Amino acid sequence: MGWYGVWTLTLALGFGGLVFGLIWALVFRALGLAARR
Repeated sequence: MGWYGVWTLTLALGFGGLVFGLIWALVFRALGLAARR
C-alpha cells in the first residue's frame, strides 16, 4: 500500500468520523428537545 492508499484511508476515516459525530449531535439534540417538553 503506497501513499495513495494511506491518504484514501485517512480521508475515509475522517469523513466517517465527521458524519458519525454529526448524526450523534442531531440525535442528542432531538432527545434534549423531547425531554424538555
